[in-house]
Formats: sequence, structure tokens, C-alpha cells
Amino acid sequence: MTLRDIFRLGLLGATLCLLSACWASETPLLDAGNASRVPFEGSYVDGEGAHLTIESNEDGSYSMSDDEEDESMTAHFLALGGGWYVAQYDGHDGEEGAEDEGQHFYIYQPIRFSGGMLHMYEGPCDEALDGIDGVERSNDTCGFTSLAALKEAAANVVARYESGALTGEPSVFRPLVDAPLTAGAAP
Repeated sequence: MTLRDIFRLGLLGATLCLLSACWASETPLLDAGNASRVPFEGSYVDGEGAHLTIESNEDGSYSMSDDEEDESMTAHFLALGGGWYVAQYDGHDGEEGAEDEGQHFYIYQPIRFSGGMLHMYEGPCDEALDGIDGVERSNDTCGFTSLAALKEAAANVVARYESGALTGEPSVFRPLVDAPLTAGAAP
């Protein structure tokens, strides 16, 4: 599957993009050899009650699962500094167990770990990334062909979020132990 095919598919909707814009690659740019260990393993909940659990695996990857839906995906993280990371999620365009399981692709997302909470941001694919060698842009999807391109794009986006030039609100996940009780729950 080419990047053009990924763009045409729209990455199978936003289920793995998590947000409206997507960053993607045909091959993994992060692996156990270049990914970072993270200080945010654990269980989290967002303001709408969605649960997220992050657990390390022996191979250096992480499993990210939604406790409510029993869905899981493999992730690697790259530390960018200042509590910022870029996450790489493993996806595929076919049904597991099917005769043709389809092709794998990888989705990327800027994340900030601050105050014990995960802030999951949109990775915008806009004109500001056009001059980066190794970035192919089509509509709101950026295809990356190298780790250097991913790092440069992530640094660009982090700087714009921190300066206020990008104002999108992140999805915020709080540690499950600090989550407020839901209505009707016993204290």
C-alpha cells in the first residue's frame, strides 16, 4: 500500500487518528532501538469517562487499551523534551484473521505528559510542514518517509502549541485513581 492509497482510504476513518488530522507512515519510524521509555504507564480516564491503559511490553513497545471496549493497539513513543512525546500507533487496513490481513500503516500523535495527566493533541497537517523533506501532505493527512521528518514536524507543532499559534484543545486523560466519581457512585 502506498501513501497515496492511505490518503485515498482516509486511514479508515478517524478510529486510529483519534482526532481530525492524521500523521501516518507506511513503515514504522519508531521501534525498540530508537523509541523512548515513558513515565506514564498506568490507567487513565478522560472527562467523558473513556478509559485508557498503557502497559509496557517486553519488546520495548507499549500496549494501549480501552478497558471498556476491550480494544488494544501497539504503540512506541519518542521523547521530544519538556514532557512532550510523539506516539506511533500500529494499524492495519484489513480484518485480523482474514485470508488477506491487509497492509500495516502507522499513525502518529503529539502527546504531552504534564501534572500526571496525558494531553493528546492533534498533529495538524498544514502549510507550516510543507518545507520539511520527507513529509507528503494531502488534505489533512501528512505522510512521513523518515524519522528525521517526523521529529522536525513534531518540533514545529510543539513550538506552535507552546507559543499559542496552535490553539486546538487536547483530549486530556487523568490518572484513574484521581478520577471524580460518576453520578450515583458510592464514595
